[in-house]
Amino acid sequence: MKLAVVIAVAALALGGCKRQIDKDKCEKAIANALVDRGFDATVTCPSGEAVKKGATFNCDAVAKDGTKLAIEVIQDDDEGNVTFRTKDGSLVDTSKIVKEAQAKLGPTAKIACPKRAVLLAKKGDTTDCTIDTNGAKSTLVITLDNETSGDLKWAVQ
Repeated sequence: MKLAVVIAVAALALGGCKRQIDKDKCEKAIANALVDRGFDATVTCPSGEAVKKGATFNCDAVAKDGTKLAIEVIQDDDEGNVTFRTKDGSLVDTSKIVKEAQAKLGPTAKIACPKRAVLLAKKGDTTDCTIDTNGAKSTLVITLDNETSGDLKWAVQ
C-alpha cells in the first residue's frame, strides 16, 4: 500500500511568535513508521520549518544498506500535525504479502523474499520471492497495480 501516515509533531514556540515543526520529533516519528513497514533507516529533515497548514517539506531516509528513500511531509493543520508519504513510489512490506500467500498456499510452502521492504515506483514494477514447497521451486511475484493508491497484486509463477 502507498505509505501515507499521519503523525503529530508538536510545534515549538520560538521567539514568542514563530512556531516551527519539531525536527527531532518528526524524524523519529517517520523512522518509527518506516521500521513498522520493514525499512530501518536514519531520517533527516530540515530544521526551521514554519508551522503552516498545507505547507510541505522533504526528508531523506537512508537504510543501513545505503538504500535511500525520499519522503514528502505535508502539514495537515496549524497545530503541527503532518502526513508523510514516499515520493519515489510505494513502500511494500513483503512480510504482509507473504502471510497472505502462505495462507492460500498452505504450511508446506516456504516463502523467502530478499528484503522485507521494497520500493516499487510505477505500475507493473515487481519484486520476486522464492517459494519452496517440499523441494518444488516457484516464484511469488508481487506487482504494483496502482501507483496512486499503492494497490498490489501477487501471483505464483
